[in-house]
Amino acid sequence: MDAIEQTQKAATRIAALLRAGDVVGLYGPMGSGKTTLVKYIARALKTTDTVSSPTFSLAQRYDGTLPLWHLDLYRIEEADLYDIGYEDYFYPEEAATLIEWPEKAGSLLPETAFTLCLTKDENRTIQIDPRLLEREQK
Repeated sequence: MDAIEQTQKAATRIAALLRAGDVVGLYGPMGSGKTTLVKYIARALKTTDTVSSPTFSLAQRYDGTLPLWHLDLYRIEEADLYDIGYEDYFYPEEAATLIEWPEKAGSLLPETAFTLCLTKDENRTIQIDPRLLEREQK
């Protein structure tokens, strides 16, 4: 199975576990596949929206079986999050939020946020937060 197929499989698994109100931080270096993973998660949630990196717009919404907010905080500082009304994204009621570069949110990132850690090596791995995986048991 190649990297794209592995990413699609992981995205389908993650999408099935997401619920409204979830916040998920995507950690990994530049080029590790964060935006690609979001694209496949959104596709698994039946969005027909075009998924792309919101590096300059900061946030995009994708509608599907579960609406998604997609944030890219690469070019932002923690203090700037107040200006964009971060609460709407970090405490979504009717959607889930996927955040690229969540470390830029600092102390504003909810303690309950799940983590997905992507590596950029020859194997390109995705580590899924064990708390999120617990939902498979229920």
